[in-house]
Parts: sequence; structure tokens; C-alpha cells
Amino acid sequence: MQLVLTCMMAGIVLLKEHQRSQQGSSSEHQEKYTYHKMMYKSHRMRGGFAAAMSRNTSFTYIATTESGSSCTLSASSPGELLAYAERVGAEAQRQLADQGLISCSTCMFSSLTDDGDGRYITGHQVFMNSLLQHNPNVSLPMIIMEAAYDVTSGKGLLQTTRSALREQYPPTLFVKPTTCPVVPFQWPDVQFIDGTKSRARFDRRATAILYQRLQLFTFANCGSIVAFDTADMLVLKPIPHLLSPAHILYGTDFAAARRCDARLKDKKNRSQYFNAGLFVVGKRHMNAETYASLLSLVISPHTQSVYEKGRWAADQDVLNAYFDPLHAGQDRTDLSYLDNYAEGFSLDAGLVDSCSLPTSARLLHFLGPSKLLEKLSVTMQTSEDRKTFLLGVEKLWFASYFREKTIVVGGA
Repeated sequence: MQLVLTCMMAGIVLLKEHQRSQQGSSSEHQEKYTYHKMMYKSHRMRGGFAAAMSRNTSFTYIATTESGSSCTLSASSPGELLAYAERVGAEAQRQLADQGLISCSTCMFSSLTDDGDGRYITGHQVFMNSLLQHNPNVSLPMIIMEAAYDVTSGKGLLQTTRSALREQYPPTLFVKPTTCPVVPFQWPDVQFIDGTKSRARFDRRATAILYQRLQLFTFANCGSIVAFDTADMLVLKPIPHLLSPAHILYGTDFAAARRCDARLKDKKNRSQYFNAGLFVVGKRHMNAETYASLLSLVISPHTQSVYEKGRWAADQDVLNAYFDPLHAGQDRTDLSYLDNYAEGFSLDAGLVDSCSLPTSARLLHFLGPSKLLEKLSVTMQTSEDRKTFLLGVEKLWFASYFREKTIVVGGA
């Protein structure tokens, strides 16, 4: 059976063929993709944008950019913030349409920057090589947000970077963020509506870039979006359920992978928390209303992070608060931890009997402050980086990295 996705891309019809599991096929293709729906009856926040904004309907946010210019985001009513979100969405949709993307049932998404001597770009290229190795028929559009703190400067990725990414994977598109570099008030403190505070987990620049990613919810050119943190992820197996996500989105229109320690007895109220390195968004949430609701939580979050109280992980905590049906948020589908396997799962204390080995993962996620190429330099390694079990997991990434390299050994 073939599943055909049709996308208008620069006048070319893109076709993706996906072979469904059949009797007599290999065990790899017979693998079952486990997930379950989180759908509950509580609807205190189900009113969407207006309900979310009712907590705080008047604010003004002024951000000064690195170039010295400033931008102002203000709203005295839900309608004003919604109008702002609609403008953001219209600009993103125009950029995509100008590159030929009119309509596509599923798109892929990532956010990249040229910062860091190109290591984020290299990480993305390794990810794409691994994706194509295990999913050779994929031809979905890959939308790259050109992450930049100073969005008013107009700077984005270098033209050489864009060309290299398109040469590797032709259906690659680029979108520049169009909003203020939104960061919490009174940086680095995050103020909650009950008067409590948390400390931001990331610095001001990284927080701004992470919040920019939320604009993907306005990309109405796509029927659904699969968001990857491509700079530090690796595909180890076929992922047809993510590249053709209609069945996992049915009834919820949002899916993310819980941690593998969610299967343990929950002693820290963290069992429902997901990492935002991978999530899937369906059509119901692809609109300005959802983006405006998320933006209201950025500016005035209503609750502390359930993962680590006293620390706030930018867009990740916003998404966990919004898509939290246990606390009156939006429904979601829980994917297996194998779809977003953090490298530390393999030998974290107490997880050995709960988590499968890293080689069983479909998507391997290298979490932590150090990007993988930094670890080739001893001076840039941290004590965490030098743990033996982490090095054993990371060799999978380096094997993929060096697969595309030519090594020349010279002699006298």
C-alpha cells in the first residue's frame, strides 16, 4: 500500500511513497509504534486563546535588540494580541509561498543558526543524512527557521549555508522570524501570575531563539508539522509514523514523547513532562489563535515547571503547560520515549531496568550544554561529557558524522 503526499513546491509536485507493514515483511517494518491519547474531561482552558488571555489581558513588552533598535508588543485585550499573531502568521506564510510552498499535508521543521563555528549546521546535516539513510523515500519540505536574536537586523543564515543545506536536501525552505525577541520580564527572573518566580534556564539570547520557534504554529501552509531539534539528534531507524502522522494526531492534533523514566513510580511529579526536541502539531493547532495563546504564556506563565521547580526552560515549559490535559490544558498524544531518546537514559540511576538500550531508539537526542563537535576538543569538554557511558552513546553520532568524511593518512 502506498501513501502519497502532494505538496506544491516551486511548481513541482512532490511525491512520497511509504510502504505500510505487511505480512511477510521484515521484523523491522513490523515494529509496533506505541502511543496513547491523553484526553480528559476538564475544560477550564479549553476555550482557547480568549480563555488563556483572560488571566492577563493588559501588558506592554519592549525589547531592545543588539543593534540598538527596539520593538514593542502590547495588548490591552485578547483581540489586540490575536491581531499581532495574525500578522506574524501572514508574514511566515508569505515567505513560504514565495519559495513555492502553497499547501502540504506534512512538513518538517527545525531552527538553526550559523553561530558556534558551524556546529549547529553540521549537526543538522548529520541528522538529515541519518534521516535519509533510514527513510530513503522521504521528500517532505524541511522548513528551517533562521534563528537570530536581533530579528530587526534582517540577519539570518549565510547564503553559503542555505546553498549547502539545499544541495543536501533540495526541498529545504527558509523562514526568518518576524516578531520581537520575546524574553521573560525582569530578566533573568520569570514572573508567574501567582507572584512566584523562577530562574530562566537559558541565557537571554538562547531564550529569545527558543521562543521564536513557537511561530511554527502559524505555518498554515502545512497541514501538520513535525518539529525536530536537528542540531543534536540522530535517526537510527525508520520513522514512518512521524513522517505520516495522521494516525497519531487523530483526536488530539499534538503529539510528543514522554521520558522513559515516566514508566517509573512518579516521585517528582514529572511523569507527564516531555522534551520539546520532538513534537508533532496537527491542523487544529496550526493557527494564530494557538500562537497567541502560547505567547500569552510566554509573557505571563501561570504555573511553575513541573520538571524542575525554580527553573524555566523557555518554549519547552510553555508547551508542557499548554498541552497538559491533566491540568486542564489541551489534549495530546504520548509517543514512546524511543522517539526522543535522551542519551542519558541509558545508565541514569534507576533507569537501567526501565529504559531500553540506546540502539533500540528510533531518534537519539544528545541533550546537554555541549554540542557534539565541541567534544572533539578536550578543552571544551565538561565532566559530564567525559562519562564513559555517554561516550559510548555518542559514538553512534560520530559514526554517522565520519561516514561522510574522507580520512587521509599520510606517511613519510
